[in-house]
Amino acid sequence: MQGFYGVIEGCDGTGKSTIIKGVKKKLQDKYSNGSIKESEGMKTARRYSVESYYQPGCTELGHKLRKLIKYSGVPIEEFTRQMLYMADASQFIHEKLSNIDDRIVLCDRATHISSIVYSYVDKVPIENIVKLFNIVKSPRINRLYIIVSDSKRCYERANKRSFFDKLINGSDHFDNMKLDFYNEITSAYQHIHTLSPEISKLLNKIIGIKDIIYINNDGNPNDAIDTIFNDIVSVLDSQS
Repeated sequence: MQGFYGVIEGCDGTGKSTIIKGVKKKLQDKYSNGSIKESEGMKTARRYSVESYYQPGCTELGHKLRKLIKYSGVPIEEFTRQMLYMADASQFIHEKLSNIDDRIVLCDRATHISSIVYSYVDKVPIENIVKLFNIVKSPRINRLYIIVSDSKRCYERANKRSFFDKLINGSDHFDNMKLDFYNEITSAYQHIHTLSPEISKLLNKIIGIKDIIYINNDGNPNDAIDTIFNDIVSVLDSQS
């Protein structure tokens, strides 16, 4: 496979969106018009389409499901919520990931990863998540970048942003969560590969442990952007 599928994950408020925008811009500058690479004395032009998406909600179906889940006011049980998000993931995989040759696909969250973390914190039985993984198969992820930031800072950022969302759309499931919830989510992300043997098995279906990279974003976001950009370039170079 001559392409790249990368996922950027982390607690709300870690700065994922800003990082993805920065990484995408640098990748477009390098690859959209073709990149010259020295290979065994030959110069070879390489061109990639650079795309970014977010989950859940970037498909037409996902947009409607996200509005239903977040803003309809309909009470939704935790596992039911994960099933709805996984339906969006199925559509996303069909529409966006059927073939990534000559494409660099960056995704702000992947439902298969988020479902592990949020279900773990919401105490959804792991056997239910295993069922979802068996129904909706995820393609292999080249890299999972987990953005790490101070949980109190994430809480403050997320609540500041959600204040304006509440004015327009109303509250959603996560808007009223307290700092303890952000502490738990942050911890679950930081220890995702050791949360339980069952979770490790699920992760191994879609990504190797060595391909999970933790990026601290408590400093200058440009540092995180450069780290991820350089890593993606090295992965693509290794494919040649």
